[in-house]
Amino acid sequence: MQKMRITVLAAGLIACGTVWAQGFEPPTYNVGVVSNYMFRGISQSNNQPALQGGVEIKHPGGFYAGLWGTTQNIPSSGANLRGDAYAGVIYKGSSGLGFDVGAHAYSNAFVFPGQTRSSFWEAYGRLFFGPASVKWSHDFQHHDDYIEGALDYDIGSGVRLDLHAGHYLLSNPSMGGDYSDGSIGLSRMFGDLDAAIAVTDTTQEPNSKLNDTTLVISGVYRF
Repeated sequence: MQKMRITVLAAGLIACGTVWAQGFEPPTYNVGVVSNYMFRGISQSNNQPALQGGVEIKHPGGFYAGLWGTTQNIPSSGANLRGDAYAGVIYKGSSGLGFDVGAHAYSNAFVFPGQTRSSFWEAYGRLFFGPASVKWSHDFQHHDDYIEGALDYDIGSGVRLDLHAGHYLLSNPSMGGDYSDGSIGLSRMFGDLDAAIAVTDTTQEPNSKLNDTTLVISGVYRF
């Protein structure tokens, strides 16, 4: 086992060395607004609009890293802002097959006085099959898993069909137990503006206004 760990570590160091041997591309930015900020089928903005934005750097070798933030309104925590950081390595071949592995940290960047910040991080792995993908994320702090599948398919005239289905495996019974979520939407680029509309729903119980069937409209400017 020790020999295997050393081999894996050596392979990782070689891969990182190959990536860093070349230069990074210029950073890209995004800023947008969404009518309802949904995370895995649950509203994180109390069914209100949210402002979002981020920055990302990429490397020709497949490495990427970014920061992303959003306004939010979670009544139980009083959190007003969320800040994420992520990094990984992605590869997609000419056949459409590929993979994406990395880590994602989530944090409530601001909460009301007297309340504590909540944060966790996940490691993830994703496989691409042309326009379809499957992804597994594991939360090491709470020992939760989220499995999802997605389809991003161009149906013509630049319009994309966006399908998503996920299942959350929650280890803490107080969170209400495992549940599934899904969405179906359409999106299109208008220059640098990515406009989208989608319908989301979940099987989470008990049903509430935060996890009910929801229509979400968004516009993200990418530059």
